[in-house]
Amino acid sequence: MKKIVMKKTKKTSTTAAAYPWYTDQYLPVTLGYSILLLLLLPLLAGCVSKKEPSQDGVTTIVFKHGKIAGDPALFRKLIDRFEALNPDIKVKDETLPASTDEQHQFYVINLEGKSSDFDVLSMDVIWVPEFARTGQAG
Repeated sequence: MKKIVMKKTKKTSTTAAAYPWYTDQYLPVTLGYSILLLLLLPLLAGCVSKKEPSQDGVTTIVFKHGKIAGDPALFRKLIDRFEALNPDIKVKDETLPASTDEQHQFYVINLEGKSSDFDVLSMDVIWVPEFARTGQAG
């Protein structure tokens, strides 16, 4: 009986060569934030009506989010693309502390107090039911 031996080969990625910023480590994070921002874009547009445009007709909205894992330049590109598609809207992104406990506390305090310091927020998926139950998300 002949024994079959399989050799291990080194896995190489042609994607990494084509896109120097790409790594397998950051792909899930990058995709996650990309999908999140794309889901938030309609909300961004919906929040605009609450703000008064400035003298030049540009409305600035404030987007609060946690510290971006991975390359923050990719996140900025998504915001830049949104602004390019909506030239009358400027997004001011503000980073919250990296601690998710601090982010949660910030959102609870500001949403309960009906703060107008921000228009759009990015929250951890596990907080959605909690904020929905209290009527703070939606």
